[in-house]
Amino acid sequence: MKTIGIRNDLHKENKNTIHITFKNIYSKSKIKKDLKKALLYFLDKEQLPKKVHFFVVGLGNDNFTSDSIGPKVLKELQVNSYANKLGIELNKNKISALEPGALIETGIDTADTIKSVLNTIRPHLLLCIDSFVCENEEDLNHTIEITNQGIIPGSGLKGLNQEINKRNMKISVLTIGVPTAIELQLAKKTYLLSSKDVDEYVLDIAKIIGETLNEVLPNYGLK
Repeated sequence: MKTIGIRNDLHKENKNTIHITFKNIYSKSKIKKDLKKALLYFLDKEQLPKKVHFFVVGLGNDNFTSDSIGPKVLKELQVNSYANKLGIELNKNKISALEPGALIETGIDTADTIKSVLNTIRPHLLLCIDSFVCENEEDLNHTIEITNQGIIPGSGLKGLNQEINKRNMKISVLTIGVPTAIELQLAKKTYLLSSKDVDEYVLDIAKIIGETLNEVLPNYGLK
């Protein structure tokens, strides 16, 4: 749990951040529609080539349910960038993916891992998926945040990781964040709590995000 970053800007709406809110996870079609609209908004702001190579990174720790949104989204993602190496002509945008692991698992700064892959595959846009800790109860299990302002993986660990943003990565960065835990102060102690149905929720929201990415990324800009 301590690898999840704490965010407190959910209600500071601006042109660089979009917050998708929903009553419950069963509003699947609405969530996908709103997420697709937000993704297209940010993609249209970028100067991307006609055929795009998207690099999707699933941040977090798959061993902790509430920190596993990123890795679980990758399990739903339809990666296709290997096609050219098999001699298959790809008529869609290229999609590559990486699960870099958490700092406490690898001992390696997540940004350094991502940079090494970026230098090898040279994509056009980096899309990070991550879980985070919110401070408002109404956001828990009811919000998805999309931003082009970057992210600090595991920022709950006092900034041990470098920020993943356009300046550091030398590439456009989008982040999809999902609050899966809440920080509460009780009796001068800090607690990180998740909902009792967090296991089911994480699987459902990861599937929704993965399906939406599969609908948007392969054909973006090609129609």
